[in-house]
Amino acid sequence: MLKMTPTTTLPLPVSATVMAPGAGMPAASRASLDGLTLIRIDGSDAPAFLQGQFTNDVDALAPARWHWTGYCSARGRLLAIGRLLRNGPVFHLEVPVELCDDLSTRLRRFVMRSKVALSPLTPGWRAVALTGPGAIAAAAQELGATFAGDQGVLALPAAVMLAVGAGRAHLYFDADAMPRLATVTGALADDASTADWRTTDLRAGVPWIMAATQDAFVPQMVDLDVIGGVSFAKGCYPGQEIVARSRYLGEVKRRLHFCRTDTIAAAGAAIDAGGQTVGKVLASVPSDAGGYDVLAVIDGEAAKGADLLIADTGPPVYGVRRARPPVANG
Repeated sequence: MLKMTPTTTLPLPVSATVMAPGAGMPAASRASLDGLTLIRIDGSDAPAFLQGQFTNDVDALAPARWHWTGYCSARGRLLAIGRLLRNGPVFHLEVPVELCDDLSTRLRRFVMRSKVALSPLTPGWRAVALTGPGAIAAAAQELGATFAGDQGVLALPAAVMLAVGAGRAHLYFDADAMPRLATVTGALADDASTADWRTTDLRAGVPWIMAATQDAFVPQMVDLDVIGGVSFAKGCYPGQEIVARSRYLGEVKRRLHFCRTDTIAAAGAAIDAGGQTVGKVLASVPSDAGGYDVLAVIDGEAAKGADLLIADTGPPVYGVRRARPPVANG
């Protein structure tokens, strides 16, 4: 194991939590959050178990807060990233729905005799994206608790709400146990165009790993270290030596970039330059200006060129820019 040099986890940058200046944000709206879900992790050994599996420092996660974290293969490549929430002895991990079963299965292999239980949301729970302070206040009032922004968490037996940006929150709740909350959220304006989590997160540079992009990137390639999702001071986890080596030896040449294409770019699609693969698409969404906004991992030098193409399908990639300013030793 590599010897760790003490450091602090980097803070979450503004670009990852706040919508762009001037972006329209209704006072109270909601949309179905059908692409994300929660995995509940509890038991007396849960903190130690999670500390040994994920890239961030679980011991440093304060109650009623969440932070980004990653789960890596033995090769140090990301199999998932997620928001890890802590509420007393209980944790929840917010991940894409399509990875929930796979991730749960992988984690259970390492539980062994530890007192740890992993469970998905039970049928009857709803997932809603709330946009605007009015929507968040209405939900918090129904839950009968104060809700803090800036990565705050409000967790009850039948509901979990987390702040994911300025005027944005994700709410998961048991509709059978909390029918009034179902009524309150159902009465809000249905405005998927501003509350859609895929579009909002992509434009904020949130690098969700999906099935098509699993086991392809070390955490630094998707800027997980930049958004505070990697601790280089904690102990071992799967792939930790490779992740640490990538940091201290300066080997990461590919980083997160925004770009555009005229046709949709599928997650996992390769980006080529001069016949060589220089990157990979994480996600794409329709652009307000036409075409598609793309979030991709691209070689830094290749990103400066003008001959990038989506492999196989051939549409050009243009408007390439670094998703976030480089960070020293990032």
